[in-house]
Amino acid sequence: MRHEFFGDVPTADSFDDLETLMKQEFFADLEPPPSYEIYKPLLGEDEIRLLCLEAGKTGGLRGKLVHVHLADKPAYETLSYAWGPPFKSYEITLPNGIRRITESLSSGLMHLRRRKRERLLWIDQLCINQDSDTEKIKQIMLMQKIYSSATRVLVWLGPDEGNGSIALDLLERIGKLETNTLQARSISAEMMRANGFPPTGDSAWFALLNFWRRQWFRRSWVVQEFVLAKDALIICGKMQLSWQAFTSAHEKMMQYSLLDWGTYDNWDIQDEKNEAWSGSLSLRVMLEMKNSTRLGPSIANVVRSFSERDETGLEELQIGSWGKMPGIKELVMQLREVPEATGPITQWLSQFIESFTPEEDKIRLPLCDLLIMFGKSEATNKRDRLFAFLGLARDGNESALRPNYDESVESVFVRYANHFVRTGSGIKVLLQSSGLSNRSLAIPTWVPDCKCLQRIYFIFYQRLIMMSTSDIPRALKDHRSPQISSMHKANGVGTQSELFENRPVNQVASTGLFYKAAADTTPKIQCTSNESEILVSAVHVGNISRAAVNSPGNPSTSQDWYFKLLHFFEEVDGFILNRESYVTGEPLFDVQWKTLVANTSTDTGFGAPEEYGQQYLVCRDIIENLKPEGPFPRLDDMNGYFKRLFMMIIMYKVCEIDTGYVGMVPLDVEVGDSVYIFVGGSLPFILRPKKDVEGKYQVVGGCYIHGVMKGEFVENGKWKEEDILLQ
Repeated sequence: MRHEFFGDVPTADSFDDLETLMKQEFFADLEPPPSYEIYKPLLGEDEIRLLCLEAGKTGGLRGKLVHVHLADKPAYETLSYAWGPPFKSYEITLPNGIRRITESLSSGLMHLRRRKRERLLWIDQLCINQDSDTEKIKQIMLMQKIYSSATRVLVWLGPDEGNGSIALDLLERIGKLETNTLQARSISAEMMRANGFPPTGDSAWFALLNFWRRQWFRRSWVVQEFVLAKDALIICGKMQLSWQAFTSAHEKMMQYSLLDWGTYDNWDIQDEKNEAWSGSLSLRVMLEMKNSTRLGPSIANVVRSFSERDETGLEELQIGSWGKMPGIKELVMQLREVPEATGPITQWLSQFIESFTPEEDKIRLPLCDLLIMFGKSEATNKRDRLFAFLGLARDGNESALRPNYDESVESVFVRYANHFVRTGSGIKVLLQSSGLSNRSLAIPTWVPDCKCLQRIYFIFYQRLIMMSTSDIPRALKDHRSPQISSMHKANGVGTQSELFENRPVNQVASTGLFYKAAADTTPKIQCTSNESEILVSAVHVGNISRAAVNSPGNPSTSQDWYFKLLHFFEEVDGFILNRESYVTGEPLFDVQWKTLVANTSTDTGFGAPEEYGQQYLVCRDIIENLKPEGPFPRLDDMNGYFKRLFMMIIMYKVCEIDTGYVGMVPLDVEVGDSVYIFVGGSLPFILRPKKDVEGKYQVVGGCYIHGVMKGEFVENGKWKEEDILLQ
């Protein structure tokens, strides 16, 4: 790059490159000693370094690195933190020289430094030679042992920043909120006021919202650090809280949608609310993984949860599997009478059961499932979006998944995707596939990439893989319950977070419970000699013959958006209502309202209720009677159908297939694209034929085609399989 005043200016493709360039240009004389002078080689298979942090009250950080073997069971703590900006502008003095560290690590060590005695810590940034990719790879493979062997994990969320102490104080009060006498899964403004909580819109609630936006909650590496910990201490500024105490408050906050309750819903803070929900949901999954990986914490967590939940929880306990376990129901009923005993009793119960539980009883999930669960987690190095979960994964030691920082990012993602296909997760890979327009990497369209993984929402999938604790699926589902939505509306506060879940059709399909386009057929997907291609058995449904032009696009506060919606409805009528009949024989009215929302609901994500038909008419009436001068409806006042429609039309448009079907397809679909159902899949996909190459296709994305979503093609004799190559 050439600048008018400075001449040739070096360019950087990443923060790491920029840091290197800045050192070369401005700080060459201040460069610390090379790493080989500070780090002695790690020789043993289980050898690690620990930082012995010197005591002190003031002055710079000082310490030394000591070598230990995990087999010797050394006593140490680990630090879990977000690296933050990669610039290493702070330092710690070691015997062989100064080592530069990030601001976030420096602030954490300053807070954790004891006044009178040393502290023994394992910290990735210091205990691994970050200049050696070979050492990084070996230590990554040891991280499961490193974190599970530590006496405690210290979770450093960062300085107070004006919200930490307020948020933790509010969470502590939420944890003490009595909810087990509630008759329904709802709260009221009167109840919150009677318990001394600030009203909706109070600054304390926004402090809590900003607390959940902290980077730690969204980082990939912290998942295994927290889940594998024997014990964990949550630290924010000068405030500390045990993770067990954190659980009750966090669960109630989620269960009763208190983030939505406490903060006003408006477009101006929607990004902040989504970011907060993402962090909160990520911790929710981490907590449930932590509880369910061992029998003791799992049972103790279930007892605690049912003891604190409202009356609807008792109904679940009566009919669920946990209620049939000896003593569980009786213990829950006793603790509901004496709530102050819940904490001590459940902690003792966990430790007692753990004392005779075999080590091999741990529950571990395959890597593909973990990536879906933590699809919104982030990492500076894109490779770490995959590498960070190896220590938790059942297949984490597979040679095909071995980390390699010398390999290109694109090659890593393709290699991992091929492994998932070979091990039977091909359908899951396709449901997360990048598609033609969603790729941030130059990879095949069937391979998920960073951008796509971060957009997959994990709530519905979580219900399937965590069935061992029956409270989890219901709790995750009910954080958006109809009762809560009604309560919010009655109090003048709406819930919008659910409207911005991405790729709603893929979300529903990932459960395998509602859409079953291929019925009960078995997937037939295999790798080829070309790692960029996979061979898939599929059934051709038809080709796109017509696609809608009008799409309202993203939500807007302007009146223009509603008039775009009016044109959208007019065009949809031409696709569906103006025809004589539909291929399934259904009434055209039913075809229309069901197609526009992919036959799913806002509240559950599953089948649309029959009342949606009437709500559709209400939507049409509102839009068709709008006047240029307003008033224009607020999202808070829209019915469930309108909200689901709102979510769909941001990412999908109406189309018609040459075989007579209509559906909702990704916005970048073109006339001539093909619709296929993969054998064993739950969802039709739009594929684009490669020009001049017969039998090869690129993935555009999953879609909803009305009349083929329940296995109708299998049942009516139209099921004719063919093998196609995806690139």
